[in-house]
Amino acid sequence: MTEIDYSSIDYNNKDKYKLSSIITGDNLLFALTRLADKKIIKLKEISNLKENFFLDSDYTYDLFKKNKLFHKNIECVSTAFLSGEFTIVPKGIISKDLKKTHNNLLHSIKQYLDDYTIQKSDIVNIDAHNFFPFPIALKNIVSGNYPNFKIYHANDPLVCQANKIINKKDFILVNFHEYILQTIVYRAGKFVQTNVYDIKTKDDILYYILLNLKNTGIPLNMAHIYLSGRVQKESSIYKLLFEHIKNIHFVDNVERTDFSNVFLGKPKHLFFDIYSLSKCE
Repeated sequence: MTEIDYSSIDYNNKDKYKLSSIITGDNLLFALTRLADKKIIKLKEISNLKENFFLDSDYTYDLFKKNKLFHKNIECVSTAFLSGEFTIVPKGIISKDLKKTHNNLLHSIKQYLDDYTIQKSDIVNIDAHNFFPFPIALKNIVSGNYPNFKIYHANDPLVCQANKIINKKDFILVNFHEYILQTIVYRAGKFVQTNVYDIKTKDDILYYILLNLKNTGIPLNMAHIYLSGRVQKESSIYKLLFEHIKNIHFVDNVERTDFSNVFLGKPKHLFFDIYSLSKCE
């Protein structure tokens, strides 16, 4: 089932493109950015795929091929994987501690080591590395078909873009990605923490937001909560949060000039995760 499919034009052989994709569970979300003017011209989300489809090389390759993601005019690629297992480490950490972090992460996924490798990404604006499991089959497809590619954890671009878009010192960005909740917390203008939670009910969402506030010492009456991703103002989720949180907002100040006209009239917060990934260099 395709939940979102916006496209202004198909490939133009005169243009070059950047492919950005976020992959998790049974879901593929991707966007094409035209490099000449930095506009997102296509965005598509495909859900209800085979569970953990990214572990099946043939299935994933065919999915990419069917959606024309191996087009010769794709010049660069950013691929993000969304999982609950990750460890953010300051770049200045000594090598002994870095090795310990790596070994701890390996231990946490040891039963999956035939399918995953430990990937390292850079989160430039907080001067840190992120270590996380990445599917081997998916990495082989990316590295084997795109000469210019970068791999991220799906929280990385949200951490990077949040304080560029949101002009508050104390805030939590809450991104909804199907049945997964991503949170990014900034306190006094500085990054504090980021998490990934599996959610089953709307009460889970409220619980995890309040937990983030408690753990970071931000008073509820002073907290600014920004929502992005697959949530609407008319939803029961929003109504529940609005009952308990005074300062609740949608991420809506994303530059409209970064989107082609096909996105006119569409809520900009819906695309903030893939938009943020498209901005990663």
